[in-house]
Amino acid sequence: MNTNVMKILTIENAAAAANELLKSLKSKKDIVLDLSMVDRVDLSGIQLLISVQNTGEEQNESFFYTGTLNKAVFDKISNNGFCFIPKEEDSELFTIRRSSGEF
Repeated sequence: MNTNVMKILTIENAAAAANELLKSLKSKKDIVLDLSMVDRVDLSGIQLLISVQNTGEEQNESFFYTGTLNKAVFDKISNNGFCFIPKEEDSELFTIRRSSGEF
């Protein structure tokens, strides 16, 4: 995966990031995306992450995120009404869900 595309998940590079993420979905059965490389995200980037997660869950056996998010990325996702759901207690794997329920 092109890590430069994944560093900034904003409207300006959403199409390129979507292409990279969709390639990953097609090439693997179990997906784990490391979000520690993401430096900046906007609402379009969050929407992309949720969309790819939903597609991955529909097409693959499992789809999760991992990695320590930088504070700005964590805050942006949290402040826009999303929460991080761990796969299981003490797991480094998580999904991102709408705080008030799914869309």
